[in-house]
Amino acid sequence: KAVERINTLIGNKGTLLLFGDYDVDGTTGTSAMYLFFKHLGVDVHFYIPDRELEGYGVSLQGIDFACGIGAELMITCDCGITAVAQTKYANSKGVDVIITDHHKQGKQIPDAWAILNPIQNGCNYPFKGLCGAGIAFKLICAICLNRNISIDKALKYTDLITLGIAADLVPVLDENRLIAHHGIKNFEKGQNIGLTALIDIAGFKGKKITVGRLVFWVAPKINAAGRLGDASRAVKLMTTSNPVKAKLTAEELEQENKRRQYVTSDIVEKCIFKIQANINRNNEKATIVMGDDWHHGVIGIVASRVKEDYNKPAIIISFDSDGIGRSSCRSIPGFDIHEALGKCSQYLEGFGGHPMAAGFSIKKENYKDFYKTFQAI
Repeated sequence: KAVERINTLIGNKGTLLLFGDYDVDGTTGTSAMYLFFKHLGVDVHFYIPDRELEGYGVSLQGIDFACGIGAELMITCDCGITAVAQTKYANSKGVDVIITDHHKQGKQIPDAWAILNPIQNGCNYPFKGLCGAGIAFKLICAICLNRNISIDKALKYTDLITLGIAADLVPVLDENRLIAHHGIKNFEKGQNIGLTALIDIAGFKGKKITVGRLVFWVAPKINAAGRLGDASRAVKLMTTSNPVKAKLTAEELEQENKRRQYVTSDIVEKCIFKIQANINRNNEKATIVMGDDWHHGVIGIVASRVKEDYNKPAIIISFDSDGIGRSSCRSIPGFDIHEALGKCSQYLEGFGGHPMAAGFSIKKENYKDFYKTFQAI
């Protein structure tokens, strides 16, 4: 159904907007789709939301942007499965929505033209471990098959998809293993100018590329684009054909990643101080820490560090001056943190994510009740 709608758009010479999440998974998948649709001659544009101003997921600002450029279709990447109200808004504006996502659905699914998500209820797709970029890749493959385009055109983008697989820490098994096999070969060929610039900045020019090296040395530089600034720079880097521009952008992201490391270390220290000062911490099953005006772009990394240090599910919440807090949650094996958030959703403004990683927003006046309820769960 998604392919049929895309074929109609191509036949109408219509305008397409790709709405991608701001992390590595979202930006790599968006980049692959953008390059592919450009190859097909589609009038394609992309939109990556501002982490600070718009938060996670499909935003009304992004839909307004789609309307502003005259897009008749919007395809999401790595987000959208919980965007019920936003999809309704898009439909009311005459913009059809195709959702590609790999996050858990809520009680209601959006009224989208098509939803591609292997873990949505009732989906019999055999492999559930695809990341957001992986699902974007499968859509590219489906278009190739439908339009009798050589599958080599899809495999051309497996370096981008492999970076998404590595960064999102999905299992490198089954389809992911096969995609990564092709993707690492493409990395070694240096066919994507932006990725080659990142490899050079990381000091791996001429060295063997592995999934581990992508996780620790390349992905953080892409993530830095959205954590402390404009994440669309990552897509611009991965879709450029200008080597000079690629080198300058890669160097900029390298510097931003160093600044991100400093900001992260500062917040981790503050969290540990608060944790050590909590006289009940040894009796609590989860580590929940809140602070004011901590940078939203790094609290996910902080949550991961705290989880590793204390071997408990960790929730880090940063409250803005308006009393709204945004969080990042990381779990340990055996505890579905997304399911747990659902059991105390009465205190939350919204939430989403996976069993091992999630996030939510909350009003400050609900923090104590949430804290008590979550610890009980």
